[in-house]
Amino acid sequence: MPRRLAVLFALLLWATPAFAQTTVTVAFLRDINNLPLFHAEATGIFARYGIKVVNRPLNDGAAAAAAVVSGAADIGYAAVAIPIAARDAGQPLRIFISNNYEIYPYTPDMTVLLATGASGVKTIADLKGRKVVVNAISGGCALMLFDQLRHAGVPRAAVHILVAPFPQIPTILRLHEAAAACTVQPFWAMMQHDAALAPVVLATGTLAGQKNGASDVLSGYFASTTWLAAHRALAGRFLAALREATRELANKPALYRAGLVKYFALKPAVADRISMELTPDRMVARPAEYRSILHAMARSHMLQHPLTAEQLVETVLPPPGKCPRRRLARGGWRRPPRGWACSSSAGRRWRCRA
Repeated sequence: MPRRLAVLFALLLWATPAFAQTTVTVAFLRDINNLPLFHAEATGIFARYGIKVVNRPLNDGAAAAAAVVSGAADIGYAAVAIPIAARDAGQPLRIFISNNYEIYPYTPDMTVLLATGASGVKTIADLKGRKVVVNAISGGCALMLFDQLRHAGVPRAAVHILVAPFPQIPTILRLHEAAAACTVQPFWAMMQHDAALAPVVLATGTLAGQKNGASDVLSGYFASTTWLAAHRALAGRFLAALREATRELANKPALYRAGLVKYFALKPAVADRISMELTPDRMVARPAEYRSILHAMARSHMLQHPLTAEQLVETVLPPPGKCPRRRLARGGWRRPPRGWACSSSAGRRWRCRA
């Protein structure tokens, strides 16, 4: 019996590595894609990886990028267009976590370009001479607007662009100060059944004309090049904790919707209209997955200098750990999910890396 207890204790020590506690300040635009961040903090997942998170919610992604550049935050979160634009402007930022993806054909839950019913706008072409609201001139919504206009053959200069934080956009539309807007969740779920807006969907998804099955990174976490160079192992632990929280939410839809109600004060009926767009097995940032976004920003004249995906992305790997969803069956291990490479010692103990 003592020997068995000793073996069990040793296995527990192996399964949960001990990490020194480190404080990490995260600046972010608050949207539903932050839910894994909040869940990891509330359930102690970050603590198990030796991380204490200090949250800094801001009005837009550009402010999050500015916080990272100034040193007020260690890590930032935003639509990937934001750190791309900052990098193009000479700021030393690199993306190291791909938080979520848009997969074609689009669902209407991710990024939506809409017009009010009172505006009379029915198509992208109808936006000529009209006012359209986006949350940031260098963000994902601006990229969506520019790319959808290009695809429809409408000159960018033919549209008057207003900038306002996402929470203010519904009021701007109700006051008829603009005919159309780009928005994201959870704001779209609250707007789509608003009788005062009577919204008409003009387009969904950031990039126009993509083929079915294509996917693009929508948002991600980024840091300065100096911080990543000095804290690479910490960045890997942050990724591992965030991915564990994302996988837990993806496996438990009821927990995901309860989180929307708890952290975003959504009514349950509104939360039920939001589909889960979680991709835990694709969170390691890879340069190849950013080329389509870089190309779209270049053709939309949002970039002033050549920028490659390799210059933008820092591929950070999580620390080795247990293979997810592993089990012993007839003396052999079930294959790990996509994105994991595992090795074993005598077919017993597995160490895995994304």
